[in-house]
This record gives sequence, structure tokens and C-alpha cells, in this order.
Amino acid sequence: MTGNPKENSIFQIIAVLFSFFSKILLYHQLEDKSQNNVASVLGINPFFVNDYKTAASKYSFEKAGKIISLIRAYDMKAKGVDNVSTEEGELLRELIFKILH
Repeated sequence: MTGNPKENSIFQIIAVLFSFFSKILLYHQLEDKSQNNVASVLGINPFFVNDYKTAASKYSFEKAGKIISLIRAYDMKAKGVDNVSTEEGELLRELIFKILH
């Protein structure tokens, strides 16, 4: 991803991560976790419901909320807030590391 930042913009990746973890938060809040209801509420194809179910089992509601906060913080850093010299690739590595740990 860092080898070609034009093809792999940190802003595109942050948007995808934000969308994914936002949907995990929504999944946790659902009372009816049937495949059709989850697909409808999350706005996804029913084929992908199991992916969100698995992710929700790995990331609790609290952890997903903290990850959303991290994503927002790194979005601001990528835009230059409290960051004048760290490259996008390094910011992305840090963010991914923090999400996984």
C-alpha cells in the first residue's frame, strides 16, 4: 500500500475502515440478528452477514468504538493536524497495528 500512495490513498482506506467498524457497532446493537435483518439494516448483501458476525465476535462494542476513535484521529493526522512530517504509509501502519492490538 505504501509503494503506490496514489492507488492506495490513506483517505480511501480510512473511509473503508470507518464504514466497516461503524457497521460492526450497528451489528452489536441489533436485537434481531437474522441474516435478512442484518443485511437490511447494514445495507449489505446477505452473503456478507457472516463476515460481520465474525468481526463482531472479535471486536466488542467497546473495542469497535475505540477503533472508530482511532480512525478519526488518524484521519486528522493524515490531514496534517498535529502531524507535520509523518508519511501516509507510516500513519497507516500505525493505525493498522493499533486496530489489531
